[in-house]
Amino acid sequence: MNKLFDKVYGALIGAAIGDAMGGPVEGFTYEKIKEKYGFVEDLIDYDPEIKIAPHGPFSLTAGSYTDDSRMSKLFAKSIINKKGVPTKNELTKLFYEEYFRSDDLLTKEFLEEYVEKAIFKEDKTCFGGQPTNGAIMGIAPFGVISPCNPLKALTDSFDTLFMAEGYARYSTAFAAASISAAFIPNISVDGILSESLDAIKKHKSYIEGPHWQNSNMYPFVGMKNENLVTECWKIGDKYKNIVEMQKPLRDIVVQQFFADAAETLSIAMAFIKASDGDFSKSVIGCTNFGRDNDSTASVAGAIAGSYNGASKIPSKWIDLVENNNPEPSFYDLSKELVKIIEFNNEENFKITENISCLINEQ
Repeated sequence: MNKLFDKVYGALIGAAIGDAMGGPVEGFTYEKIKEKYGFVEDLIDYDPEIKIAPHGPFSLTAGSYTDDSRMSKLFAKSIINKKGVPTKNELTKLFYEEYFRSDDLLTKEFLEEYVEKAIFKEDKTCFGGQPTNGAIMGIAPFGVISPCNPLKALTDSFDTLFMAEGYARYSTAFAAASISAAFIPNISVDGILSESLDAIKKHKSYIEGPHWQNSNMYPFVGMKNENLVTECWKIGDKYKNIVEMQKPLRDIVVQQFFADAAETLSIAMAFIKASDGDFSKSVIGCTNFGRDNDSTASVAGAIAGSYNGASKIPSKWIDLVENNNPEPSFYDLSKELVKIIEFNNEENFKITENISCLINEQ
């Protein structure tokens, strides 16, 4: 596989592996995980007492993922259908079709809240108006479709993903920017953070007035994601050890709602930093931290997966996730996404060549 495919597949399958590893201990505290499992370092079966649920696993075998990866596949499908980044309306159409076509009750229950949001728009607050991680959890396709272009990845996610509300909209877009930045050749882990912060700063400069940004209130209420990610990044840098950092990280990151998008993003970034981008350590750290750890491990898996590539992910994890979940495989989805990236790159190169000719022509 070439490096582009390796990174695209790394992001998609990496996110699914994180989801499947965190799923069996979703909602646990790190103390409860330690008491029940010791330390989770592999894909494990779900407890038989766990109920199959629309926003949880559809199967209890090791490697089975949850709604995070189902969302990722929907996002990938929407991009493949468009052969590029879909508009908000095009994504809405896909959700309608998937909802009304399905005969499976679990699938309908999973999609219902998103479909209702799509229908009623601003009149319907998704999940009670909470800034949830319902969009960031499946963000990998929106990061990979614009590789090496964090600002575009951020802007497209911000514009398209209608289910992200409040500051969760920027949490989601920030994650897409981080995945995109991880494609940049020879970028460092610190570079991923820097590129993402720069992208969000540029985007806000387009849509926020200078008086608001220069006000005394702005750093406290206008920079939720930037501040929380930066503080958690410092924790990851200081402690490095993914067990020793659990308490100091929990002291600053925990939000009122456990599936908060800014919390999800910041936990993922903290373990990316602590692990220096290592895939296995990043997802294992998120899994054992607790909270909504299938989502945090999924986001960390997407970023670390794009940073390292699928070739650096344990093959036994890839096989288990691909074999224990329904088609299409993430491998096949990755092939389709790479075709789109390559085609768009060729088209952009033609445009660049033509503009260069116009610039140089006397």
